[in-house]
Amino acid sequence: GFLRQLGVPANEAILTDASGLSRQNLVTPRAVAALLRGMDQSEYGSLFASLLPIAGQDGSLAERLKGPATAGRIRAKTGSLTGVAALAGYGLNAKGELLAFVLFANHYSPAHLNATGLLDRIAELIARSR
Repeated sequence: GFLRQLGVPANEAILTDASGLSRQNLVTPRAVAALLRGMDQSEYGSLFASLLPIAGQDGSLAERLKGPATAGRIRAKTGSLTGVAALAGYGLNAKGELLAFVLFANHYSPAHLNATGLLDRIAELIARSR
């Protein structure tokens, strides 16, 4: 019900457990974007954003996104399972506008693709965008 209140379509967020670790949890990028937008527009928007790790500073992003375009300018949640990597949150672009973004890489071979590096590069491009 909470997700529907934020505008997340029911068929785009199938949650079988609350841990986020189950491979039976299925969430589309559009559903996560709706969650991010909805939380930003809610009375809890600032609190929600403050709970996300800061690029280059803390949590799961302490050692990631340390460049000048991203460090301290992106707050995001990471996620990973074998063959799956995710980065979703908020970032300031080059004009200082707050953007919500969702990046998923699914079904890749870790031996053939550095998905985390790819997601970080895309996040950097978002931060440099005008």
